[in-house]
Amino acid sequence: MITGASKPVIAAINGPAVGAGLSIALAADIRLIAASARLTTGYARRGLSPDGGMSYFLPRIVGATRAADLILTGRDITAEEVVQFGIAVAAFDDATFREEAQAYAARLAANAPTGMTYSKRLLAASPEHSLETQLKLELTLIRRAFETEDVMEALRAFQEKRQPVFEGR
Repeated sequence: MITGASKPVIAAINGPAVGAGLSIALAADIRLIAASARLTTGYARRGLSPDGGMSYFLPRIVGATRAADLILTGRDITAEEVVQFGIAVAAFDDATFREEAQAYAARLAANAPTGMTYSKRLLAASPEHSLETQLKLELTLIRRAFETEDVMEALRAFQEKRQPVFEGR
């Protein structure tokens, strides 16, 4: 399951993402889009209702009113709107999309795996928790992170003015 992955999942959308295809992209942690790509829920235009988690993910990403608009109209959404609505973090020119998406993924991959896993857990839990509960979970996970070799490597690298090399331990 995409949402349960311990590592960040990036949806790199370089063409149409329609219906269930859009639902799969919405399940990703981060979405990137090519300038010419178009998204649509599409269901209303086919007499259908959402599936694949669309009714779960879309309102959480764009808000209830905008989700209702997109699902009930089934209208196409341009890459510019996708970024404006917060569905994707960036739109890249079609000619450089692959390279830009790979560079973005490489930046994520350079981070400590355990810290990324803990961060994903915190982000997933946040909507269901009170502030007090979330703060307790943050404290628990940051304490665990300080016990990892990767954090020790990050501290050494900082002192030595170099980039850390993480090994997921």
